[in-house]
Amino acid sequence: MAAEQKQKTIKVDPDLDFIRQVNAAGGDTLKKCFQCATCSVVCNLTPDNRPFPRKEMIWASWGLKDKLVKDPDVWLCHQCNDCSVKCPRGAKPGDTLAAIRNYLFKNLTFPRFLGTWMSEPKYLPLVFGVPIILLLAALSAAGTIGKIPEGEIEFSKFLPHGGLYAVFISSTHLAALFLLVSLVRFWKMLGASDVSSAVGNSRGATAGDLRASVIATVKEILTHAKFGKCDESKHRYLGHLGIMYGFLSIAIGTGIAFFMMYGLRIEPPFGQFTPPKILGHLGIIALVIGLILVIRHRLSGDEKVSKSTYQDWYLLVVLLTVAVTGELVELVRFAGIAWLAYWGYIVHLVFVFALLGYFPYSKFAHIFYRFVAILHSKYTGRDAGVADLAA
Repeated sequence: MAAEQKQKTIKVDPDLDFIRQVNAAGGDTLKKCFQCATCSVVCNLTPDNRPFPRKEMIWASWGLKDKLVKDPDVWLCHQCNDCSVKCPRGAKPGDTLAAIRNYLFKNLTFPRFLGTWMSEPKYLPLVFGVPIILLLAALSAAGTIGKIPEGEIEFSKFLPHGGLYAVFISSTHLAALFLLVSLVRFWKMLGASDVSSAVGNSRGATAGDLRASVIATVKEILTHAKFGKCDESKHRYLGHLGIMYGFLSIAIGTGIAFFMMYGLRIEPPFGQFTPPKILGHLGIIALVIGLILVIRHRLSGDEKVSKSTYQDWYLLVVLLTVAVTGELVELVRFAGIAWLAYWGYIVHLVFVFALLGYFPYSKFAHIFYRFVAILHSKYTGRDAGVADLAA
C-alpha cells in the first residue's frame, strides 16, 4: 500500500477591497467567470508555457492582489478582447485585466496621491487648476497678465521662455524622475529570480541577453506586432499606430526646435517649411487620424467588446485637445488676432501640462509599464512559446 501523501494546506486570504476596486475600474463582469479557460485558448498573444488570462481571472476572483502585482502577463495582454467576445458567460477578461492594470498602475506611482488624482473625475479641478495657477503666476511675473504685447505676434513676448521652462521643464523632468522610480519598483516586483534563472536557462532567442531583449522589445512596440494579431479589435492597431507615430513626430520636431533655438541660435517663430513645423504638422495629422479611429469606435455604443473607462477618455480627450488647440493657435496667429492667439496659447499649454506634467499617472504611462513587462518577458524567456514571435 502506497504511503499516504501529506497534503499541503494553503490559506487563501482574499483582499476584498482589491476586488471592489477592480470592479469599480471596469472589471464588474469578473463574477461571471466560471473558469472554463476559453479565454486562454482563443488568445493569440498568450505563451504556451504560462497562458493568460485564465489564471489572472481566478486570482482576481479570489482577491489575490499579491500574485497579480508580480504577474507580468497582466501587462502582456493588449486588450484585443478576442477573449471577451468568445467568453460563453460574458465575463470580459479584457476589461478585467485592463481594470487590474489601472489598479496596479495607480498604486505603483510615486507620489501615490497623483495616481489617485488621475483615476477619478472628481479631481479634475485640481488636475487643471495646477497648470492654470502656474501659468498665471508666470504671466504675472512677466507683467503681461493684463496686457497684450504690441507688434508681430511672438508668444515669447507674452510668456517669456524663462517662465515657460520654469513651468514645463521642471514639471516634466520631475515627472520623468518619479516614473523612473515607479518603473524600477515595478521591475523588482516582477521578480529578480526569474531574470537570474534566464541567464542559465535559455528558453528563447533573447533569454538572458539584455541588449537583444531591449532591441526586440523596441521593435515589437514600434511595429505594434502584437496588436496586429488581434482578431476582434482591428481598429486599435491602426489607431494606436497613428497616435504613437504622431506623438513621436511632434516630440522629434520639438527637439529639433530646441536645437535650432539654443544650438544654432535661430529665434522663433520658425517658417512653415522648417523641420520642426513639417514634423509638427505631419505629427498632428497622424495623431488626429489615430484618435478619430479610436474615439469613433468608443462612441459607437457597442459594449459587446470592451467598456471605456475614465482613464481611457482622459487621455484621448487631452491628446485631441492638445492637437486641435495647437493648430488653432497657429491659424489665429496667421490671422493676426493677437489677444486670441496669446490666450489661446495659454489654453493650449494648460492641456499640454495635463498631458505631460501628469504622464506618469495617466494611461499615457501604460506604454512604459508595458515596455518593462515585455522586456522582462523576453529576457526571462517567458514569451518563447508565443506562436510566430520568433519568426
